Amino acid sequence: MKNTFFSQLTTNGLSITKDSDEPLVFHIDVPASAANCEVELFSLSANACTGLGFPVSTAKIHCQKRQKGDIPGTEVLSEEHPICIADPAIILSNGKESLLCGFLENHIHLGRFEWSNCGLRAVAEYHPAYRPQTEHVSSQKIIVLTGKDPALLLEEYASFIANHFNLAPEKKFPRYAVGANWHYYGPTMTEEQLDEELDAIKKHNIPLDVYQIDDGWERDYGDWSANAKWRSGMKHAAEKIKRAGMIPGIWITPFLCGDNAPIGKAHPEWLLKDANGTPLTMRIGPIPFKIFDPSHPECAVWLKSVLQEIYSWGYRYYKIDFTRCLFLDPAAVPFDRSITLLQLYRKGIKLLRDTLGSECCLNLCGGHEGATIGLADVTRSGSDTYGSWAKSNGAWTRIQQCVMRNWMNRFRMTDPDASIMRLNDCGLDDTLDFTPHYYMPNYSTLSQGSLNDDEAGTFILNQFLGGGIAEIGERLPDLQVERLAMLRKIVPACGTPALPLDFFQLPLPRFYRTHITPHCKQLPEWDIVSVLNISDDEAKFIYPGKIEADTLVFDLNLMELHGIYAPGSEMSTPAIPPHGSCVLKFMALPEERVPFFVASDVNYSAGGVEVTDIEISAAKICGKLSSPWRCQVKLAGAFPLPDGISWRIVTTTAASNGDFVITL
Repeated sequence: MKNTFFSQLTTNGLSITKDSDEPLVFHIDVPASAANCEVELFSLSANACTGLGFPVSTAKIHCQKRQKGDIPGTEVLSEEHPICIADPAIILSNGKESLLCGFLENHIHLGRFEWSNCGLRAVAEYHPAYRPQTEHVSSQKIIVLTGKDPALLLEEYASFIANHFNLAPEKKFPRYAVGANWHYYGPTMTEEQLDEELDAIKKHNIPLDVYQIDDGWERDYGDWSANAKWRSGMKHAAEKIKRAGMIPGIWITPFLCGDNAPIGKAHPEWLLKDANGTPLTMRIGPIPFKIFDPSHPECAVWLKSVLQEIYSWGYRYYKIDFTRCLFLDPAAVPFDRSITLLQLYRKGIKLLRDTLGSECCLNLCGGHEGATIGLADVTRSGSDTYGSWAKSNGAWTRIQQCVMRNWMNRFRMTDPDASIMRLNDCGLDDTLDFTPHYYMPNYSTLSQGSLNDDEAGTFILNQFLGGGIAEIGERLPDLQVERLAMLRKIVPACGTPALPLDFFQLPLPRFYRTHITPHCKQLPEWDIVSVLNISDDEAKFIYPGKIEADTLVFDLNLMELHGIYAPGSEMSTPAIPPHGSCVLKFMALPEERVPFFVASDVNYSAGGVEVTDIEISAAKICGKLSSPWRCQVKLAGAFPLPDGISWRIVTTTAASNGDFVITL
């Protein structure tokens, strides 16, 4: 199929070069004189797509997306939606075979794939001020993969990208539990409130790895010194976080410049401008912010000095925001005109990485999902979350943005934004001085929370599905005890991103599989299957996978047996409430009829992260638990009954650290 695909491409006279046959990788040479606007790299006609088995009228289409606020997933052509746009990859499927076409390098130039009634085309997005130094420029390399499972195709695609960037197969990225203040306080947090948060973390023994101070500590964007709310300074704040046993984290938007920042007035030549010399701006709400140009040598020196000073304060976790300002406007004329806007963006991100070094964790928020590969440790994978199901657009968009980017965890961790669980009708004091954060007219509602238990559980489950960063956006001194206990489900992280099982389900998949390799070597591996009900009605769903062996399915929410299923049998989920979820453990029954450990209720890994030892005899299951939480744990074991068919599930409770015994 791949060779046929390549042979059917039309390039409108541009030179096409095959870089490899397996996998199929190729690039297009574009004359420098043409590289100042959008250029069609190739097209594949509707007839050619039909010949490959992907008719425009019936093919299923999956589009990956460029920025965190975009929503990757299945798209359907219609009069209202005549073009499906993807970056960095698009998947075509006929239900039996799938084909992925994607950018391999992701940092050469902006680009996109388009699917329409005309077929498939690829476009390079050059900007008018681009002046390459050679007669021809090579497009991004394009890779084509085929297979049956589209989710596994994305995993394979990620592996080829990682290999292209020489990322070691065993490379590990941080799986931090992060406390952050934005989702409750907005920009209003004070150093006294930080003290209250740190006291609550100690009081409740919340096992956070990082506490990150968000936007609102600075005088203005571009003026990175502490404002009046942080009168003891940001070094003092970092020292307090470190003394509390956590990594100090801080928010910064290094490429934006507010009107009150002296540096922008002193050095207007450092600002990104258009062809007329007018400074470009990026609007956040109604307010325009100017943009620093990291390709200007003197500006780069200043940016380094800012980062070095913040580093000297003791911060080792950085949330870097609004970085997309460097590539959004095609009217930009960078100081270095020999680079594309995407190369300008990567140049800026590389400056951050080189300055802060490998010991710091970089969480890039609001940038290009592909161009940070090899530089970022974490990227925000979705839009901001709120304490209201409706305000989070039904929450399903946030979940979709996260889980449909899980394949990217091969070269960094995805960050699904904060889990929000609180019940709170009270807003913040909206008379507080938010300067310079006047771009958002009302911060007071950030602190409010109206999620019911089922909705809060779904927000928490979103963090588990990511398999990496778990972020908590609460005022911890006031968080209800029952809601605080929900954090045990996701901290510590199991470390495995979930794969969608019903990949093309609209508007997003319902079923997700997380494979668990338990810390305890005596335990077998198993799968956790999470199921979402984003509808407004209670519903049951049929499991879309294939049961290939005698399988025990255990409901982790209820801590009870859901059923034992024979190979090839159909399984329906329990009734799931509106906006709710269920979490099921799938475990192949042992070949011998002997007792076995089933689950723990601390973490959604069902014992994968907290059970450290296990010993089984004919009537007893003994083991050890090691959890950073201090709580009672419910445990379940299975014992064979004399009839030779049935199993009895036995539960018990034990302390979260120490020995446990499950007896028949």
